[in-house]
Amino acid sequence: MDMRQLGRIDRLGASLSFLCALHCLLQPLLLLALPMVGLGFFLNENLETLFLGITVILATFALVMGYRHHRNAWVFPFLAAGIVLIVASRIPPLEHFEMPLDERNPSLTKRL
Repeated sequence: MDMRQLGRIDRLGASLSFLCALHCLLQPLLLLALPMVGLGFFLNENLETLFLGITVILATFALVMGYRHHRNAWVFPFLAAGIVLIVASRIPPLEHFEMPLDERNPSLTKRL
């Protein structure tokens, strides 16, 4: 893979990381607004799981490519910790730690 392709992949990873952070910031508002404008299907848990899977695949690919270039393995523990946290967030007994505002627990929504 040449440097031009790696640069594109790196920019894609940075852009997706920014979109992920933006999504996390706007999630409470999206939970309220999307059903009102007919886009409630975006709140599908299977869609979120798909996005998380794609994120793990892209992060792993980016870190492996970075390791091949820099030969520095200090980032892999962070990758492993991130994957563990993402998987843990999908385990049903631990899901209640994820976010207090959701469609199964609308108590906070009623106060708004």
